[in-house]
Amino acid sequence: MKTVAFAAAALVLAGCTSGTFVSKEQSAQFQVGTTTEQQVLAALGQPDAKADLINGGHRDSYIRVVEGETPIDHVPLLALVAAPHYGHTTTVNFDFDANGVLKDMSRFRERS
Repeated sequence: MKTVAFAAAALVLAGCTSGTFVSKEQSAQFQVGTTTEQQVLAALGQPDAKADLINGGHRDSYIRVVEGETPIDHVPLLALVAAPHYGHTTTVNFDFDANGVLKDMSRFRERS
């Protein structure tokens, strides 16, 4: 019975994660002005999003979304007044020039 209760609690508290996480250590291996898009793709895989830039280059974005619940989410009255739900999005952008050479990198994290 304890095992069932533990498994149920784990499911209730489990979060949902999607996208590609790029650690600070991973992004530190890339050098602006020398790293190519092919090198980034070889190390990280396909990006979660791509966009064309005004200068003829493009941006590859790796986006990780984490969402979850806490026990407070399941206490009816408390869930109405508290904001226990947690989540965040981490985005790492790699901007390349028209020749596919890394021009800029940026990282930001936003709470949801």
